[in-house]
Amino acid sequence: MKGDGIMAGSGYNLNGIGNVGLYASNLVRTYMNSVKPGSGIGKADNSFASVKSNTVRNNAAFTSQNVSNLQMLKAAASALNSTARGLGSYATESELVAAAQNFASAYNKTISHLTSGTADGAGVEKALNLVADNRMTGLSIGNYGSYTANRAAVMGVSIDQDGKMQVDAKKLTDAAQKSPASVKSILTGRGSIPEIVHENAEQAMRIPAATYTDFSKMQVSDSLIDALLPNSGFLFDFAV
Repeated sequence: MKGDGIMAGSGYNLNGIGNVGLYASNLVRTYMNSVKPGSGIGKADNSFASVKSNTVRNNAAFTSQNVSNLQMLKAAASALNSTARGLGSYATESELVAAAQNFASAYNKTISHLTSGTADGAGVEKALNLVADNRMTGLSIGNYGSYTANRAAVMGVSIDQDGKMQVDAKKLTDAAQKSPASVKSILTGRGSIPEIVHENAEQAMRIPAATYTDFSKMQVSDSLIDALLPNSGFLFDFAV
């Protein structure tokens, strides 16, 4: 390129530049390297990288808490299974109530975290479907029928209209005293509530962090909530 034509009268000597594109790139690179951290300059240029980094970090935090909740739920399910199995031998009615209350608390904490609005995406939907598929919720009744849910409710273990698990200590104590075999049929063995929850929690723990999307307090999608709502309009309701 020679210093004539349009640029001749500009006062700029471009003879030594050579490749103008490379020159411009070097100028930008030099400018970006000169920007000091915290100066506020260049932030817009890195906005996508920043969002990506924050999303990965937030997903990791969400997933870590979710896995911790699921581990607690698995342990509580195993403890309830074992305690119910021991009725009449090594476990008392009060110990059964305590185990059931601990199980309900772990379940509620897991559901609350998944529906907190801090993450959305396929991972949240899959985890919720797994945790809620426990033979007590509206979602689960669609697959298994209402028999187990009704039996569990009679002995004091149910899902309320807010989707939370509740334990009526008096009902459960009475059921354990009057009909321990019925209690065992619901809370122990293949296909029991604790056994299903344990298996599904194990699957939910293997959901990759990348399947959760976190852009800070993101509301759980309406389509996800609609998929879990029974006809009554209550989340995780059960048929009577």
